[in-house]
Amino acid sequence: TLTRVNQLILADTQSSQFVTMFYAVWEPDTGRVRYAVGGHNLPLWAGADGAVRSLAGRGAALGVFDDAQYEEYEIEMTPGDVLLLYTDGVPDAINADDEDFGMERTLQVVQQMRPESAQHIVDAIARSVQTHVGQREAFDDLTMVVLKRAS
Repeated sequence: TLTRVNQLILADTQSSQFVTMFYAVWEPDTGRVRYAVGGHNLPLWAGADGAVRSLAGRGAALGVFDDAQYEEYEIEMTPGDVLLLYTDGVPDAINADDEDFGMERTLQVVQQMRPESAQHIVDAIARSVQTHVGQREAFDDLTMVVLKRAS
């Protein structure tokens, strides 16, 4: 899919834009997640054991290289696991002291909130980012999707 989308973007000679993408197919009944990365931030995977790590994977942004190759990766989420997909507006949110929110803070919120619902995790990250930036105007979007395997 990513290879085809890359070709379509490159075929649009009027465009010099590119797209980053994380593409995944999740099977909720089995917990299987197959995915490919197109230059996007790697999601955080919080295991039921409490460990939080970035998914493995790499791939160029779409619309940049005509010979880009995209690998398929796979994980299996177990009950209680959480997968956070996010745009760079989350870790790159900057406060009045020019400090970014960062991956460490993002990871900590996910780790603390992992037992909660997917919606509560999204809300907690959004609140934490807002508290961090205070009154400073956002320069990027804040987009998140949380997958949580219940059983």
